[in-house]
Amino acid sequence: MNKTVISIVNTLIFCFWNSGDLRAEETDVKSLPPIQFTEGEKRFTAVNQKRVDIVKQIPGLVALWDFVQRRDSWKTEQWVKEIQLSGTFRLRGKGFAALVTPEGNFWVGEGKFSSGYKLIELDTSKSQPSALIQKGDRQAWIGLRLGMSNPVKREITRQKLERRGGVFGLLYVKGETEPFTGTAFLSFANGSKSEVTPYVDGKINGTEINYYASGSKYGVTPFVNGQKDGKQIWYNENGSKSAEYVFENGKEISRREL
Repeated sequence: MNKTVISIVNTLIFCFWNSGDLRAEETDVKSLPPIQFTEGEKRFTAVNQKRVDIVKQIPGLVALWDFVQRRDSWKTEQWVKEIQLSGTFRLRGKGFAALVTPEGNFWVGEGKFSSGYKLIELDTSKSQPSALIQKGDRQAWIGLRLGMSNPVKREITRQKLERRGGVFGLLYVKGETEPFTGTAFLSFANGSKSEVTPYVDGKINGTEINYYASGSKYGVTPFVNGQKDGKQIWYNENGSKSAEYVFENGKEISRREL
């Protein structure tokens, strides 16, 4: 085997075993142009086309070349199969997604990381929401898990829910085995709603709204993963604001009486 073929074989082995180094550059091979990678990308760029053409002319290496080229897409497919989108909601314009992963089940906010996963973008414009998820340097769109409805679709009375696991436990519909996802409400004697609360996987997630018996809004409280998070506003019955509170991860940050 001549030096050129040896160089090419080394190149392919180098690609396979060292693709994690995004700035990798082979400089000790004289017979072929050096491999170049762009920042944030593991695939060969157009700069490497001359090397690619030479490699493809050697029959014994075609299969190995195809394997190297397809490896990244195969890894992406495997990664995508390992995670599921189980719930979504928006709060003050910001998206939140519930993920089921080998690392566990958790919520992640738009633009944030959790357990190695980042929610790049949440699309709720269609009947079935989808999320653009990043893991490492790979990204993929994940659709809502089949059989799981959009969290806001199901609506029941609050009396049908029960808490399991103590004071900090999750809420379930009585007789069911999965934590409740949907909207629960309380009503006045006249039948109008007094409170509407959104739940995802047994925890309050979204904006809880309280009403006067007349139907006018009494208060709005944002929740994330069961805790107050954001600006809570209380109203007088004529619609004017009576107070504002700001919470962060369940802790009161400020209050203002109006």
